[in-house]
Amino acid sequence: MGSSQKEARPMAPSSAAEVHFARLTTGSATPIDKRDLSWATRMLGVTQQTTMTAVHQAFRKLAFLVHPDKNQSSTISNDAFRTLSDAFAFFKEQHAQAKKQAAAEREREEYQRRAQEDKFREQRAEARQNLLDISNQNCLYINVRALEKALSRAYELGVSWETIESAKVRLGRAKAAQQNAACEAAGGANLQSGGERAQAVRVEQTSNTDEYFSVGLFNCHCGQDHVWALESRGPTGSTPFGPGSSITPIPGEAGVYASDMLEAVHVMEKRYLEYTGLEITQATEHWSKRRGQWSSLGKQAIQMPGYEIPQVVWQFQRTTAADGYGPGWHNFRSDPVTGVDSSSMVERLYQTELRWQDLGSSQSAMSVNESRDVRSGKFAYRLTFLQPLNPTATMQGHQTNTKTKVKRNVRRLGVGTKCVCSMCKQPGAFPQAPDWSQPAQQPIPAAANAWKNFQEPPPPSSPPAEVHHALLQLLRASGGGLPPCWTRGRDDDELPQVHGKEAELVQAYLQQTLGHSKKRVVFGRISRVQNEKVWKEFRTGGVEKLMFHGCKSSANELSILAEGFQVGRCVSGGSNYGTWFAHVASYSDGGYAFTDSNSWRHLFICLVTNLDIKKENEVMRVVGQSCAYPAWIVRYKHC
Repeated sequence: MGSSQKEARPMAPSSAAEVHFARLTTGSATPIDKRDLSWATRMLGVTQQTTMTAVHQAFRKLAFLVHPDKNQSSTISNDAFRTLSDAFAFFKEQHAQAKKQAAAEREREEYQRRAQEDKFREQRAEARQNLLDISNQNCLYINVRALEKALSRAYELGVSWETIESAKVRLGRAKAAQQNAACEAAGGANLQSGGERAQAVRVEQTSNTDEYFSVGLFNCHCGQDHVWALESRGPTGSTPFGPGSSITPIPGEAGVYASDMLEAVHVMEKRYLEYTGLEITQATEHWSKRRGQWSSLGKQAIQMPGYEIPQVVWQFQRTTAADGYGPGWHNFRSDPVTGVDSSSMVERLYQTELRWQDLGSSQSAMSVNESRDVRSGKFAYRLTFLQPLNPTATMQGHQTNTKTKVKRNVRRLGVGTKCVCSMCKQPGAFPQAPDWSQPAQQPIPAAANAWKNFQEPPPPSSPPAEVHHALLQLLRASGGGLPPCWTRGRDDDELPQVHGKEAELVQAYLQQTLGHSKKRVVFGRISRVQNEKVWKEFRTGGVEKLMFHGCKSSANELSILAEGFQVGRCVSGGSNYGTWFAHVASYSDGGYAFTDSNSWRHLFICLVTNLDIKKENEVMRVVGQSCAYPAWIVRYKHC
């Protein structure tokens, strides 16, 4: 019998090989359409996070174990090897697709990032330009809310810090300009509601200096809880915050004039210290001990118990008849230029010296040889009080005309006293004087933002060309080199009053450029300036234009009338820089027009040439010496 053939058996695998054979044999039964990445990783004994290099190593290791050449059963081995190869191929394909998708995703993200950056840059550039467009407008016409919104947007988009800071400065200036315009349009500071808070005097008789500097707080006409800090200065003989004095607002933070009480007090004290070197309440030695320096009674200058300015009359004595005055005693009369009541002014000086005397020792009081220079009209007087001061005495001292050197006695009497000459027919009732025993009114407002409710006024328009041309024709030199509108045979000290067509043209020229379309302007006397000497010094040959100039005080007005515009006396811009003129009347009217004792505003209309322009913009022009002539003075009121 032949030997029987034995059944072929697979080589006994190692335990590891058995495990892999079992897994691969089971996996080979999975339909092709059900095979996924999870199946492939299970067949290869890896995870989805395994790198391709590690997967390749695992495949090679398994392929060595299940390769048909290593096993007796080629059928089982072939199936296992085929399944392993399919799993590796599937994993490799999925890995390649995933890599390709990742690359595509990165490319898409990069594109989106670049697009977003381009869009961001465009938005930032747009925000910057919008910020510049708004902030570069005239401060009066900047939309404050729009600028604040543009600033916020620019900050979010990273616009340059320099641009943002510059816009912030413009925002502050716009708020200040618009609040100032709103308050000024309502009438500005109310000089009847508030008062003086500090005063200092400076006396230096060798240089004819006798002046004061005062600061005060006043409510605003706007109806808001605003307070104006004002300064007033002038020669002795004018009234602080009254006729003959220069009154100027003290700007606060960002240039705002009207602010809350605390801010107004702060800027007032700062300005007083800056100008005089003294604190508000600081008292010094008598001015005779501090010649050329600022001296003050401190808080006693404004409020000191026991002192009231009484209603009295001051008189001077004449020994001969002249100028309509006969021999005898005569009442002090009001200043013919400023309207200041001379008795009130002298009594104020007297009370000041009396307080210095009562502060303490006789060293504080003025000695018998000390005197004060007082200006009244075209004359200056040196006023000397007898020492020690005695309020109960009648004779109080003497006054000396600094020009003629004539000395006359002065006395102090009750208000009903009259003089008897033909020039003094009235009893000269003394007007109600300030009561220095009471502190000035104390407005205590809360801060308010007028600029938020400010309605932008229409910008002042240029005057009609025909009005400007007609006025220029009136000033064209004719026979004798003088303007044809000038009149002859008038007193040199009297300014000719303008009537008829000339007055209508002057009124139209000023009214058109005031910029207050809803405000009525009442015109008073319009005077023509006929100064032949100043006219002949005016430089001709350039392009001429009519412009506006506010002189702030009667002293400046008189100086301009007598000598024209003297560049050497100008302060703004530095010594000898030039004289400033406004293209439109609204600028000069806003704080430079001189207001007299009857509340008439004075404004010069001037002929200005372009031969020596120091500076020019849309608001003003600054010219050198002899480049401007004061043609007319217009007196007007806002109603």
